[in-house]
Amino acid sequence: MKTVSADDAVGGFAYGVGQEAGWWPAHATTPPPDRLAGEALFYVYELALVPELRGRGQGHALLTDLLKDRPERFALLGSRVTAPARRLYDRWGWQKIGEFEAGVVDLLMLDLR
Repeated sequence: MKTVSADDAVGGFAYGVGQEAGWWPAHATTPPPDRLAGEALFYVYELALVPELRGRGQGHALLTDLLKDRPERFALLGSRVTAPARRLYDRWGWQKIGEFEAGVVDLLMLDLR
């Protein structure tokens, strides 16, 4: 977990878990793409910031720091299609590779190499 604080209070955090080769999110409604076969994955479960810290690069910094030394080649995360962060993930290089709920939650992947 990585955190950022504002006035000695936690203002944001990011956490995830490394997953062994062959793992795929249980709630995904799409199968894993072939390019992930045999690959260990890092799944980002949460990236959150208090509203007053958003738009200042803090979220990107948290996520970058969380992923920087991961041994896995790929990271995954889920994002609501309508969430403001969804557009940011596109700008940060994440690519849609599946869904949890068609048109509601996208499953995104980032190549960590």
